Amino acid sequence: MTRAPGLILVCGLLSAAMGLLLMAVADRVEGLAWFAVPVVLLGSVLLVIWVRDARRPPPPPDTPESVAASLPGPWYPFELVGIAAALMVWFTIWMKIR
Repeated sequence: MTRAPGLILVCGLLSAAMGLLLMAVADRVEGLAWFAVPVVLLGSVLLVIWVRDARRPPPPPDTPESVAASLPGPWYPFELVGIAAALMVWFTIWMKIR
């Protein structure tokens, strides 16, 4: 399992701080509180992810079996083509609706 890097901590702190700053000035701008609350929640979630990961013991060293288990299987190219096809269909439908 990948460890949560310090970037998550930095992004969580910045998001929470920006959300709190937006909430501080929300009384001057109508509708800003509805934007600030999700920003604070995002920062809080990122901080919780980082704290839980920092408190977890380090993962065991990699073994040949664990490395082989994490490699993609023969289905991987079909999944990539399927995702690209789904995006193209969605884009076509979106362009027609717009």
